Amino acid sequence: MSYFSLLFFCIGFAFLGQAQSLNDFQWQNRLIIIYEKSDQLSDKGDIQERTLVFNTSKLEERKLSVFRYNGARLKTVFPDKQELKIKELGLSFNNDYEMILIGLDGSIKKRFTSIKSPEWIFDYIDSMPMRQSEIRNKKGN
Repeated sequence: MSYFSLLFFCIGFAFLGQAQSLNDFQWQNRLIIIYEKSDQLSDKGDIQERTLVFNTSKLEERKLSVFRYNGARLKTVFPDKQELKIKELGLSFNNDYEMILIGLDGSIKKRFTSIKSPEWIFDYIDSMPMRQSEIRNKKGN
């Protein structure tokens, strides 16, 4: 099983009540996972979460789902808040704080070790080829 298949398997398994299959995530939503290596959620993660959810229309427009993960708990931040217990997410983390952007295709697009402004994140996503195609298609309608 590939690394990315394992990721979507773990996320899909955690959300069995909400998702019917792994395909419900892949090609439907980009994911942001805010990782914190601690039992408690961190100030850094709190700041990043608040700045992102303050921009719900931009998250929706870019098909973004946001999660927080500390190695034991996966919390849905957007679109709805729910905390789930899982043992392993299927990702490796190199720092005590990381934010990972996963594209529609299921691959990791970028890892961040510092807080990023929503505008920076949205600009980064908007520069990606698949997002450029979405923007062009939207203008054509």
